[in-house]
Amino acid sequence: GALGYSIDDWAAASGTINYEIVTRIASRVPRIYA
Repeated sequence: GALGYSIDDWAAASGTINYEIVTRIASRVPRIYA
């Protein structure tokens, strides 16, 4: 899109679905519990 790449763009380039991209990123983001 005009503002950059969407999750759907990343998924199409990776040959997978957008949900898989989101869940892979989520597993790598550190969680901080306060």
